[in-house]
Amino acid sequence: MAFEALLKEYEERRAKALAGGGADKYAKRTAAGMLNARERIAAILDPDTFIESGLFGSSGVYPEQEDETQTDGKLAGYGRIDGRDVCIVVNDFTVKGASTSATNSKKIAHMKRAATERGMPLVLLGESTGARLPDAMGSRGMGLLLGNDNTQFRRMREVPTCAAAFGPSFGSSTWLMCQSDFAVMHKGATVAVSSPRLVSMALGEKVDAEQLGGWRLHAEITGLVDQVVTRKRKSSRRSAGSCPTCRATTRRRRPMHPCRPAPGPTWTRCSRSFPRAAPRSTT
Repeated sequence: MAFEALLKEYEERRAKALAGGGADKYAKRTAAGMLNARERIAAILDPDTFIESGLFGSSGVYPEQEDETQTDGKLAGYGRIDGRDVCIVVNDFTVKGASTSATNSKKIAHMKRAATERGMPLVLLGESTGARLPDAMGSRGMGLLLGNDNTQFRRMREVPTCAAAFGPSFGSSTWLMCQSDFAVMHKGATVAVSSPRLVSMALGEKVDAEQLGGWRLHAEITGLVDQVVTRKRKSSRRSAGSCPTCRATTRRRRPMHPCRPAPGPTWTRCSRSFPRAAPRSTT
């Protein structure tokens, strides 16, 4: 029947879009200890609350690149953090380096409008390579680059905005970091308008990534970054095993684990029963 054919087409397009930049690119990031875009969404949002917007978006300037631009490098949608509704945009670096284009700029603009209209905080998780060429070349590209919204990077403080940079964050990721109320930067990330290579070519001298936009520069000099974070390291303390009920790794430091009745070995309180401590800031 007609609707069955439509459902089949929908599922095929959905599976293709969810594949992003491909299994090989995702595997390389995983091997390097980096979370993929959808893994970041799962980590920050409450379980099963993400509703995606623009899943089937792709390059609208060059249709022949449709197969190479699944979701166009930016995942956008709605979800909840600790029970509170938020709008969220997460860059997918495996798709064209999450570079800025006409389509994904419209996705960001849409999420900003939705956040403003509904009074929802806006969360932006970035990694990007800057403007996508040739999307931004010529009058046609420049006219479409900001999704016909030349106020996209104007900060009017309508809603709370939080941004984070996890890797090379050039172009739009930097602008969004600058206009956020709270900015988080991962050690090893670079926040700058353009890449060190491009700046080096423009200046005719070698420019170091840390000097151009490293965490020390933004935490200690520019003041752009509010919090600097590192990857979570495994504890060197000896573990006493796993809680038999919640399966969380625990240690024998406190007298009683709420999931384990007395008598028996003493357990610490597990992270699933009690909130984790806030990450420490390094400035």
